[in-house]
Amino acid sequence: MIHRPRTWLITGATGFLGRAVVRHLQNRPDQQRLILISRKPLQARPNQTPVVADLHQNSTWPAILSQFAPDIVLHLAGRTPPATEAELWAENAEMTFKMRIALENHQKPVRLVHAGSAAELGDVPVINLPVDESYRPDPATPYGKSKWAAATAVLESGGAIEPMVARLFNLIGPGQSANQAFGRYAAQLAGNPFSDQPTEMKAVGLGQRRDFIDVRDAASAIVALADYGHSHEVYHVGTGLSRTVGEGLEILASHFGRAVHWHESPGLIAHGPADSRAEIKRIQSQTGWRPEIRFEQSLADLATEIRSRTSPA
Repeated sequence: MIHRPRTWLITGATGFLGRAVVRHLQNRPDQQRLILISRKPLQARPNQTPVVADLHQNSTWPAILSQFAPDIVLHLAGRTPPATEAELWAENAEMTFKMRIALENHQKPVRLVHAGSAAELGDVPVINLPVDESYRPDPATPYGKSKWAAATAVLESGGAIEPMVARLFNLIGPGQSANQAFGRYAAQLAGNPFSDQPTEMKAVGLGQRRDFIDVRDAASAIVALADYGHSHEVYHVGTGLSRTVGEGLEILASHFGRAVHWHESPGLIAHGPADSRAEIKRIQSQTGWRPEIRFEQSLADLATEIRSRTSPA
């Protein structure tokens, strides 16, 4: 594919994934016009147009499409737990329904990449790991159900839309929020003074295995799909490997100079499957994308970023 300047419309541009995607596109050698949709004001950089918008309003999408006529839409906006079932449905499913209707009515050819989630799959039996795109989703949580509804809506798009779903496994890396395990525990570790003395800390699901993928690798995967992905396809985006939560916490603690004894939090139940691993042959074969950032490097970069946020000015 020969690259030409195109207009990319990115929802959720201020989120964990959105920021990584914007940085990736901004660093491309070919000039791209980026329309950045968010709830918070953004400072514009060259080739960027920030737009503060409420995507729940029925009039928002038609107005945006009429004004900017994007070639590519990267739909990264949404809600992750903790949130109520109603909030998850509104932020993930309903918002996506409105986008799809507006894109169909706009009738301009557009490539649409939607950020899905491994939570759509539910508890995949270990015998089916690494799980590929042929596995039938059976989401077990309100979050998973809302994301599967959104993904289904995207894949059923008609008209001039070329839709695809990037089913993301567990994102980690610098910029991770305290709503997610490694971001939360990194912030706790940064709040303690450096010491060689062991510290007792509690966590949930230390033995659970997850396919952790660096957010920067996920960003490059989404852009690769926009360039080379096939219409109406789902693509698993992970590493194909799994590591335990406990391993990650040990690595994080070492970067904060802490000797930590981790214990399971009493009375709290770790939800989700015992293991989760993505089969990533489809995205590799069709786009040439590969994950590049190792688990250890992702956590080292997270620790560095957390320390920079918490250090005195």
